[in-house]
Amino acid sequence: MTSSKEVFRLRRAGELQAAYKMALERIDASDRDAWDDRAYGWCLIDLIKKTAPEGTGPELDRYIGQLQALEVPKDDEIITKQRNYALSLAQPGSQDLLQARIFSKNGQFKQAIEIYAELFRKGSLTPDNHTSYGWDLFKATRLVFEQATEEQFPLRRVAEVKQNLNAYMHLDAEKPSLLHSLMLQQAMRLVSGDHLKAMVFARMWGLENLRPEDFERYVTDDGKTLPSLAEKVVQQASKEAAAGHQRNHINYILPFVEKTMDQFPDNVWLKLNKVKLLRELGRNDEARALALEFARAKANEYWAWDLLGDLQVEPDLRLACYCKALLCSQDDNFVSNLRLKLAKLLAEAGHPSEAKGEAQRVIEHKQSSGHKLPADIQQFTQDPWYADTVPTNPKPAFYARFAPQAEELLFSDLPWIDACVGGSFVINGKEGKPRRKIFLKTASFPAEVSIPETRLRLKNLSVGMPVKVKAEYDPTGEKHFNLFALEPRDSGVHFDIFSETVGIIDHVNRSKNLLHFIASRDAHGVVSLADYDGEATVGDSIALKLAAFRSRKGPGIHAISAAPTNSEPGTHIRKSFSANIRVNNGMGFTDDNIFIPPDLVSANAIDDEDTTTGVAVLNYNKKRQAWGWKAITISGTGPNREI
Repeated sequence: MTSSKEVFRLRRAGELQAAYKMALERIDASDRDAWDDRAYGWCLIDLIKKTAPEGTGPELDRYIGQLQALEVPKDDEIITKQRNYALSLAQPGSQDLLQARIFSKNGQFKQAIEIYAELFRKGSLTPDNHTSYGWDLFKATRLVFEQATEEQFPLRRVAEVKQNLNAYMHLDAEKPSLLHSLMLQQAMRLVSGDHLKAMVFARMWGLENLRPEDFERYVTDDGKTLPSLAEKVVQQASKEAAAGHQRNHINYILPFVEKTMDQFPDNVWLKLNKVKLLRELGRNDEARALALEFARAKANEYWAWDLLGDLQVEPDLRLACYCKALLCSQDDNFVSNLRLKLAKLLAEAGHPSEAKGEAQRVIEHKQSSGHKLPADIQQFTQDPWYADTVPTNPKPAFYARFAPQAEELLFSDLPWIDACVGGSFVINGKEGKPRRKIFLKTASFPAEVSIPETRLRLKNLSVGMPVKVKAEYDPTGEKHFNLFALEPRDSGVHFDIFSETVGIIDHVNRSKNLLHFIASRDAHGVVSLADYDGEATVGDSIALKLAAFRSRKGPGIHAISAAPTNSEPGTHIRKSFSANIRVNNGMGFTDDNIFIPPDLVSANAIDDEDTTTGVAVLNYNKKRQAWGWKAITISGTGPNREI
């Protein structure tokens, strides 16, 4: 009995001709169905694969004609792909393709791509062949890098890789795809060796083809985070675009810089490159605003101030930024161009001696390094005043006269924040670098931050002293506190940013010399009994000045001062109760779930169903991770009586 099932059985058993014969019968049968077409197609595919290596002939031609005439089910991707592959074996160059696949399978990728290249030149490659060619180009390129170290990468190897990349870029390969991204990865290896321009290749490759996976950073086994492929490409390409001054490149790369910045806001180099791109496009207001933000994060880097200076319209601000830059670095291997820009401004501002001193410093460095003098400096030294001027050697003290104006520019758009000075402290292992607490006024409790003690250049310094600061402060604690300016606040008084908070003492530990207070769900902590101006008793009201802080463990509250008070705490943290008590395992509970600790149950001889009066405070149950109420004092108890 003939059936598609029997055809598949014969085919699996290796009886291909018998299977083919039965498949032909099923194709002509009146009850033919889609499975008959599949069985027939698979027989033809296998026959072509078997016959094609032997060369052309009437038998192979017959199989090919039958497979071409057969319409396989469109929803069957596997047979469709295999059908296309089988038919490709009958095309011109099919024997060469088979040989290329053999070379590839044996790891002889260079020989494989030589065959593909010739077939491509003749126009004998199908889309599927393009993909196979692309993978062999990738494997051959990867092998080149594996066989040569970074220090020993001869130009012939560079040429070989470039030839492979160029061949790939002419293929009709799937985009985006893993293969496409892997070829970009290989190109970036050339870029890192300064053998290829990232901007040019990235535009040919098409950055719109970046996959979500290309934006994923890689974390090494030792916990180090490495940039993603997209990050590296966009960062290098944008750097080259800004330096190349080609508007078409700049307009192309800028949207990708902005997209990558959104995903990696911690990458300051992308921000730097965006500043330069905006400047090249004449969008100077945007560039200046972003450069200020960037310079705040890199305030100790000369190039941040150099860039900020370039963007200033007023000459005195440019001069101030350049002076600040030279206070950050005096390395003539990097700052010669900066010195020349400063020299021109100094000459215009009436400082010819200092201007000539900067110019001579550049000339001496270029000559000692064997470098050619720039045309700009040669022209500068031809000005009439230059020959008659006695030079003054560049000195940091001179730069410091102008730098404050640049520093003020850095935080000019930031508001002043009222603050108070706190106490000093040292970190274990850093005893030589004391730090000082600063309290910042916020909408709730003042925020406690710290800065190096050396940053406070204040006369008559005292704890609680009113000051004002300009700073970048992140309440979430994700970014470090960054102080830009600190000045006395003449109209303030000590600790004036603090308001009094009334809480309640809910525990006293004499052995550890501590009391615990609670003022709200967000305000509770401990105070040393030595710092408490009174006799600490559970249930007493306590007047507090509180500051919020953040540590590695998360947010917390510090009591800056604590003293007894006659003020009553709010009912949100303290309440009186009178209720029947349920006693279980030595613990008591009211009907509204006020918890009576065992020590109070025992000390007051509370029995089950007794009626008890007392005071309860808000309490956090760590085990249940929930807030509730806990009795702290009992004022009366008795069996079954009204109170």
